Amino acid sequence: MRAIYFFIPLILISCQPSAHQQEKEPESIVSAVHFDWLLGKWQRTNDAEGRKTYETWKKETPTSYRGLGYTMSEGDTTFKENLQLVQRKERWQFEVRGVNPGITIFPLTDITDSSFICTNFDNEFPKNIEYRKRPEGLMATIADSSLLDSTQRIQFPFIPVAP
Repeated sequence: MRAIYFFIPLILISCQPSAHQQEKEPESIVSAVHFDWLLGKWQRTNDAEGRKTYETWKKETPTSYRGLGYTMSEGDTTFKENLQLVQRKERWQFEVRGVNPGITIFPLTDITDSSFICTNFDNEFPKNIEYRKRPEGLMATIADSSLLDSTQRIQFPFIPVAP
């Protein structure tokens, strides 16, 4: 009889999903949105003379893409930022580390199959970030307000770099 008291809890525990399974479950309910068009290494084409700027993007999971942006000048890294596109609680956001203290979060406000726009009006600059896939590569644009009527707008055209 004592064996029943031992085996019943064991059976009940084994029927519960593991913590690993519980963590994985939300990923199985991922929307059709993906940013695979962003993957790879990209080089900026309109850099100042003597500088080279790159971005590399890797897919970590169906809901997380990690990027690294950096600028080289005379063999030294003069600028570096860690980027992440991540889905949190059904919402995608663009996260930037390494520019300001902590993480600057830009919730995505518009997503298509080959572009996205994210906005953070509390950030000093930029307030809007847009990435758009183009036939020749990528175009990243940052702006101080709406991308259409921005007074300060900077474009970063990128071409793919062979691996």
